[in-house]
Amino acid sequence: MATNLENATNLYERGIRDGEVREVLDNYMGPTYTQHSTGVRDGKEGFAEFFADFLVRNPKRDIRVV
Repeated sequence: MATNLENATNLYERGIRDGEVREVLDNYMGPTYTQHSTGVRDGKEGFAEFFADFLVRNPKRDIRVV
C-alpha cells in the first residue's frame, strides 16, 4: 500500500502535471476528498471539475515535489 507522501506526490505529478486526473481519483485518493481551496467543491468530482478546465487553460505544466 502506498504511503500518504506517495499518494500526495502522485496527486500533483500524475494528476496536475501529467493531466491524469482519472488515474488520481481511482488510485491515489481515498473515498472522500476535502478541498482546501476556495471555489473548488469538496469530493473527487469537485477536484475533477476544477482540473478539467485548469488543464485546458494551462497546457504546459512543470511540477516537482521536493
